[in-house]
Amino acid sequence: NYEQSLDYFTKAQNIIDIHHINDPTLEANVYNDIGVIYINLDVLDKALENYQKAREIRENMEDPDKSQIAYSYHNIGTVYQRQKNYAAAIEWHTKALNIRKEIYPENEPIIAASLTMIGNDYTEAARNAKSYNYNEAYEYFSQGLKIREITLGETHPDTAWSHQSIGRWFFYQENYAKALEHYQKCHSIRKTFLQPSHAYIAEILYSIGEVYYKLN
Repeated sequence: NYEQSLDYFTKAQNIIDIHHINDPTLEANVYNDIGVIYINLDVLDKALENYQKAREIRENMEDPDKSQIAYSYHNIGTVYQRQKNYAAAIEWHTKALNIRKEIYPENEPIIAASLTMIGNDYTEAARNAKSYNYNEAYEYFSQGLKIREITLGETHPDTAWSHQSIGRWFFYQENYAKALEHYQKCHSIRKTFLQPSHAYIAEILYSIGEVYYKLN
């Protein structure tokens, strides 16, 4: 219930403002959470506005939390990806990845999340602009999948996301056999922990259907 959630976050924000509460961490978290609501509502300009406010507060704190700054960068990149501004998406997602590599162990799943997102950025950029090519994406996907399989396991929900992204990468290049292989792996994982009526099941079934259509 995103509207009700937004109402509570806005009330919290008003209390902080009215009572001049000096808690930068809380204030940044509220802005970030409002950004999360707006991106789920597909109000991308509002999501970006709130993510940027959270980022500014986090960067200017007396003792900055690098993990939270990286989180802000990642979220900003995701908005730009949704807006099809792939150059900006790559820039911000890469900033997040670089910080995460500094502060987390090399096989930390959150690094895999950054790698996969950058792979998605390059995939969509290559699909929409001749200045990019698909090969730039694959190394990010393969690294992300490897981390997830090692640390989370081959049947983890996040591993399914990697297979979906890689499947899409193959699909756009008309390698339908490999696309089908990864889409089916994604479906096999998802159907073990999601209800048959879940949107993510429908999404991957649709992708599999697209492959079979291309294969006549």
